[in-house]
Amino acid sequence: MSTTVLEALQNAQINFETIGKIGAKNNPIFMIAMDQLNNAITALDNDKGADYVIQDDLFGEVDTGT
Repeated sequence: MSTTVLEALQNAQINFETIGKIGAKNNPIFMIAMDQLNNAITALDNDKGADYVIQDDLFGEVDTGT
């Protein structure tokens, strides 16, 4: 059975959501990681390639192609 990059990220998202339900969701690092993962998945869902720049700098707006 093959797995695409998008499917691997979606599986990780599900696993992180499960961990969040058992208490990790209030950890600041967890919240940042989930936001980053969600942004990456959204960008891929919107046909953006792996090299697409979604944020120009640390405090810049995130563009996931929506």
